[in-house]
Amino acid sequence: MKLNLLLFIICPLFVIAQNNNEYFYKYKLYRINVNQDQTQSNSNKDIVDYVGMNKTDTIEYELHTNKKESTFLAEQKLYNEQTGGLNFSEIIIQSNGSWYYNLADSAVYNTLDLNGRKISIKYDYNYIDWHYTQEVENIGGYKCKAAIYSRNEELMNGEKRDYNITVWYSDEINPNAMPFGFVGLPGGIVKINFNGFTEAVLAEFGHDKKKKTKSYSLRKVVSLSEYENIQLEQSNKYRELRDNGVDID
Repeated sequence: MKLNLLLFIICPLFVIAQNNNEYFYKYKLYRINVNQDQTQSNSNKDIVDYVGMNKTDTIEYELHTNKKESTFLAEQKLYNEQTGGLNFSEIIIQSNGSWYYNLADSAVYNTLDLNGRKISIKYDYNYIDWHYTQEVENIGGYKCKAAIYSRNEELMNGEKRDYNITVWYSDEINPNAMPFGFVGLPGGIVKINFNGFTEAVLAEFGHDKKKKTKSYSLRKVVSLSEYENIQLEQSNKYRELRDNGVDID
């Protein structure tokens, strides 16, 4: 009788402990309003116009995590645009793709749509070389430190640009809060600035009862170098068509 009573007491506590290991983090992506005279070049202005969002038109992402794995996905919405044309929010969602973190194996996967077929790019967990700054900021009640990730990108037209990402993280938040594949920080991410054009902010977090981390499926897995070769091939085809006078806009 005492054993049964003890199990009755322990089992619910065990279930609660398991549930407490599941968390969700909701991030909202905003456009940063930049005046035309503040842009540094025409290419920068093109990027601002391309985003096509404002403070009332945000993209929401959810990150679900436990001790073994995490997922980061955009919330799907129904768009009923009467004007037709491109849906810029959908373009952004597709360009970022979704993320899966295998915390046990220290692997990071970014699943993207590449010309109608899905591929999953595999990254090493510590693929980002963070530059830590002395900047400290209070964001949403959390004491945050800043770190910067810089990379060089080649656009489809062959032009190159420097792209800087600044994140603010807090050791008060689970370090598994890693939106957009930004891993390796000593705390959870509270805010991200994407080259001064868009900004993602932690809007909500709590215990996760849905356990969405178990529903992610990888597609054809390629290495980062393999993906870069695919991008190079596409860029070469783009320039070849453009040089031959083919309208590809």
